[in-house]
Amino acid sequence: KSFFDAGVKVTSHSDFPANETCPQDPFGIMEIAISGQMLLSSGEMSPVFDAEELVTLDQVFQALTINGAWQLGMENERGSIKVGKWADFVLADRDVFDCPVTDIHKTRVVSTWFEGEEVYKAE
Repeated sequence: KSFFDAGVKVTSHSDFPANETCPQDPFGIMEIAISGQMLLSSGEMSPVFDAEELVTLDQVFQALTINGAWQLGMENERGSIKVGKWADFVLADRDVFDCPVTDIHKTRVVSTWFEGEEVYKAE
């Protein structure tokens, strides 16, 4: 949050987990960034980490999309849905902006589109 507040372009990713309980998907990462908690291997939720540094859903969404494209120098081609850009996006089974924060990690990808072509479809 302090970086966003200072005007820094924050980026995030869904790369390799820091430990066995860290989510490897952007939806789990979104939930942690907003709530400060993650699901532990015991099945319980962790204590809240750095409550003063929690960000909004808009901020973490931006960090995972357009800011990541900017970091790669591709913000004019990718990172947002806009006429003239590549159609890279996922369709999800819920609207993460309209569900309880504690359910964001339950979101599943229905299909993935890359450069306008469907490359994944859930069974």
